[in-house]
Amino acid sequence: MYGIDGVELQSNFFKSKWRDVTQVMSTAANEFKVGQLAHEDDFNLFESMSALELMDPKMDSGMLVNGAPMQSISARLENCSLQLEFSSARDVLATLDALFCCEMGWLDGLPLAQSLLTSVYTHRDSLNALCAQLVTPLENLVKPDADIRLVLTKHVGKSAKDSLLLVMCAAILALLKTADLVRDAALRADIYEEEDFSPGKGFDLGVLAPLSEQAIDTLLQVTLERLEGLLVQHKNLFSKKTLKKKQTKKVNTASNSNSKSISASGYEMLHQNARIGAMLCEALIRRIQLRRELLTTYAGIGLAEGALDLQHARNGFEAAIKLIQEIATERIELDPECLGGKPIGFDPGISRLLLSGSPPRDVKVPSIDEALELMKKILSEMVVGCSPPNWRCIEDLRIFLTQFSRQLPTIVARSYVLLFLYADSKIYGKYNFMDWMTASMVMNGVPSVLLSTQEGVLYSSRCIETVYESLKVYLHNRSRQRPRIECLLNEWSILQAEATAVDERFTTEMNIPRAAHPRYFTSWSLEEAVQLMLHYVVLGLELELYLDYLEGTRLQNLDGTWALVEKMMEIMPAARLHEPLVIKQTHVSGKATKKSKAKSKKSYANHTPKALGPPRDLVDPIKARFLREIKYTELLRSLMRGYFQVFHALEREGLVQVKVPIYSTLALRFQHRFAAFQKVHYPAALTFEDYSQNSNFSLYEIDLIYKSSEECFKSARVHAEALLNDEEGVNTIATTDGEWVVRGLELPSLLKVCISNCVRLAQRSGCMRKMTTSENQMDFDFSIHPHFPILIFPSLFNTPQPRFVQPAPWRRRALSVFSRSTLLSPRSRALHLQATKASIEDAIAKEKALVFSKTQCPFCARVKNTLEGLKVNHQVIELDTRDDGTQIQSILLEITGQRTVPNVFINGKHIGGCDDIMLLHAKSELAPLLQK
Repeated sequence: MYGIDGVELQSNFFKSKWRDVTQVMSTAANEFKVGQLAHEDDFNLFESMSALELMDPKMDSGMLVNGAPMQSISARLENCSLQLEFSSARDVLATLDALFCCEMGWLDGLPLAQSLLTSVYTHRDSLNALCAQLVTPLENLVKPDADIRLVLTKHVGKSAKDSLLLVMCAAILALLKTADLVRDAALRADIYEEEDFSPGKGFDLGVLAPLSEQAIDTLLQVTLERLEGLLVQHKNLFSKKTLKKKQTKKVNTASNSNSKSISASGYEMLHQNARIGAMLCEALIRRIQLRRELLTTYAGIGLAEGALDLQHARNGFEAAIKLIQEIATERIELDPECLGGKPIGFDPGISRLLLSGSPPRDVKVPSIDEALELMKKILSEMVVGCSPPNWRCIEDLRIFLTQFSRQLPTIVARSYVLLFLYADSKIYGKYNFMDWMTASMVMNGVPSVLLSTQEGVLYSSRCIETVYESLKVYLHNRSRQRPRIECLLNEWSILQAEATAVDERFTTEMNIPRAAHPRYFTSWSLEEAVQLMLHYVVLGLELELYLDYLEGTRLQNLDGTWALVEKMMEIMPAARLHEPLVIKQTHVSGKATKKSKAKSKKSYANHTPKALGPPRDLVDPIKARFLREIKYTELLRSLMRGYFQVFHALEREGLVQVKVPIYSTLALRFQHRFAAFQKVHYPAALTFEDYSQNSNFSLYEIDLIYKSSEECFKSARVHAEALLNDEEGVNTIATTDGEWVVRGLELPSLLKVCISNCVRLAQRSGCMRKMTTSENQMDFDFSIHPHFPILIFPSLFNTPQPRFVQPAPWRRRALSVFSRSTLLSPRSRALHLQATKASIEDAIAKEKALVFSKTQCPFCARVKNTLEGLKVNHQVIELDTRDDGTQIQSILLEITGQRTVPNVFINGKHIGGCDDIMLLHAKSELAPLLQK
C-alpha cells in the first residue's frame, strides 16, 4: 500500500515507521481541485461520514455516564430504580407540567426522542408497569367488555399514593392517546416535514394499546370525580379549622391528625395543610380536565372521514383554551409551596439509546409559559380551522387558505384543515369540489356547451387533481411551498397546452372568430397558473431569496417583482374592462389573490380578521370578486412601482450600495430565481434583458423620480382606503358571525406603509438637499410590513441653521399628510393617528433638541432664545401654524403627560417646559446635556 510520492503505508500499524509528511501533504493539497482529498486505498466516504465520534456524549451511545453505562428501561425496572409510587402531590404536579412542556416541544418540531420520550413513563415497559401498580392484572383493564369504572373501584385504594398513581396513569394514557390521534392526522394529511411523523415511528403502549378513547375518557372521569371529592374534603377541613380558630385559640390536635387519616367516606388527604391540599387538587383537576377535553375533541374529529360536527369541535377547543388560560394564571393564585415540586422520571440521556447512531440535535424544551402560549396558539388555529365562512365559490376558499397560511399555523392545524378539504368526499363535508371547479370555469368564460362536450368533460376531469394540489399547497410549511409550486407549474404548463388544443377545436367547429387574448379553458388555466406564479414571487420575498445582492437594504430587487407583474398585466388590456363580467373575471382576479400574501408576520401571528357586523346585501359575487381583485392589484402595482422607482433614485444618489455577485452574474441569478416560469407557455416569462431595458431611469432627473414614486404611494394609499372602507361591499365575505373583510389584516399595514412613505418623500422634497457623505446611508423600517419597508432618509434634519422657524422637512409637509384624516372613515382616521404618532416619536428619537412651540407664546420665545444663545442645532415645530397642531398636542399629552407649550425634548428624552429648561440653564447643566 502506497500513498503520496511513494510513502509506504504499512498494513501493520505497530510495525510502521513514522515519517513526517507534513510538507508532502501541504504540497499535494495545493494541487487539489475542489472535492479532492488524500486517502488510503480502502477509504470509503459513506463509512467516514457515518462514523461515530467515540467518547462524544452526543454520538457514542455506549459511552459511560458518571462511570456507568446508560441503562435501558427494562434494566431500570429490574433493579427497581424506576419510581412507580408517588407520595408528593407537588412532584406529580411538576411531572405533569414537564410532560406538557415536552409535548408542546414535540408539536413545535423537536424530535420525539428528545422531547416526549425523555420521560421514562411514556415508554412501553415503564407505562405497563405503572398501570400494573394501579390494576393487577392489566388484562382486567384492557378487556373489550371491561367496565372501567367497576375495575377501578375494585382495585384502587383510598390512600394518597393511590390517588396520585391514578392521576399519573390517567394523564399519561390520555396524553399518549391524544398525541397518537394528532400523529395519525398528520400522517393522513401527508404534509408533515418532521421525520417523527413518518410511518413506523410513534408510540408503543404495549398491552395498553387496545384501550379505546372511550375507556380512557372513563378513566379520566373517574380521576376527576376522585379529585373533586378530595377537594371537598380539603375545603371542609380547612373551614372547620378556620371556624375553630375563631372560637378558641387552643390547637385542636385531633383535627390535625385527621389530615392524614382516611375518613369513613373519603380519601387520604394529599397534603397536611388543608389549604395547600385544596390548591393542589384544583391544579390537578384543571390538568385532567384539559387532557379529557383534548382527547374527546380530537377523537370526535378523527380523520374527518365521515360527517363533521365542527360545532362540537369548536366548543371543545374553546373550552380547552379557557383551561389553558386558567392554568396560565394559577401561578399567581397558588401558594409557592404548591409549585416547589420536582419532575419525576425524566432523563434526557435516554435519547442516546433511542437515536441509535444518529447524533441528537441541540434542542431546548419550552418553559411552562412558552408551552401554554404554544398550546393556546394551536387551539386558536384549530378554532379557525373549524369555523369556515359561508363560502360561495372556490375563490373564497382560496382566500381563506391564503390568510390561514399567512398566520404560519402549526402542523396540527394545517393537517386537520387539509383533512377537512376532503371530509366525506366534500370540502368541509358540505361543498362539492367538482361543482365549484366547474363554476370557476364558467365564471372565467368557459361556455356551458363546451363543458358538456366529451373533450370538455375529459379536460375537467384531468384538472381535478392539479386544482386540488394547488389549494393544498397553502397548507404546506411556508418554506416548502416554493418547490411544490415548481412542480405544479409544470402540471399547469401541460394543462395550458391541452386547453389550447381543446379551445381551438371548439372555436373551429363552432365557427367562432379567433381572439387576440386567451379565452375559455386557456383563460381559466392561465388564471390558475398566474396565481401560483405570483405566490411563488411573494414567497421569494418572504424567504429572502432576492436579497443576496444587497448591502444596506432588503428590498432593492423588489423592482424585479414589479416588472414581472407588469409583464403579466400585458395580458389584461384596459379594453377588456368593458366586456361582460364573465370575461373580465378571467384576466384580473387571479393576480391579486396571491399577492395578498405580503402580510406582516408580526401582525398575523395571533389574530384573525374581525367581523364588521351583521351581513348586508352583497353585490353579485362575480362582480364583487372582479372589483376587489382589480383594486387590490392596482394597490400592489402602485406600491411596487413606487419602490421600483425610489430605489433607482437612491442608487444614483449613492444612498444604497448594490453588491455585485462574486461567483455569478445578476442575469444568472435572475434566471435561477425565476426558472420555474420558463416552462409555462403563457404568459411568456420575463427575461433579464427585458427587465434591464425597462428599468433604465438614467434619462430622468432624480427629483422627478422621487416625485413620481411619491405619487405612486399616494395612489396605493387611495386604493387601500377604498378597500378598507368598502363602500361598494365588494371586499367582504358573509359568514354566520357577520361580514369579514378580505385581507383585513394586511390592508391596514399596507396603508400605514403608504402614508409613512408619502411623509418621508415629502420630507425629502421640503429639505431639497444632497446627502453625499460616506456616512449617509438609507435605513429601512420593516416593523409594519415584512416586505414593504418605510423609507428613512439619512440626516434629514441636520442643517447648518440654529433654528427653523419655518417648517422643517417633515414639519408642515410630513404631518400635513395626516391633517385630511377628518374626511376619512373612523377606521382610516385611527390609522392616520397612529402614523402621526409614529412620525412624532421618530422625530423625537432622532433630533438632538426638538421644541414644540407656538409663535406668540412668550415662554416659547424664552426657550428658543436660550437654545440659540448656546449655539446648538435644534428644531422647532410651531403648532399654531399647522392644521394638525391640536392633534399633535393631544399626541404629546399621551406621550409625555404634558399638553402645554413649550414642550422640549433633548436626546430623545422629555425635559419639560420653560421652567425646566431655565432651571437646567441656571445650574449650567443644559449645555453639557446638549453636547452629549
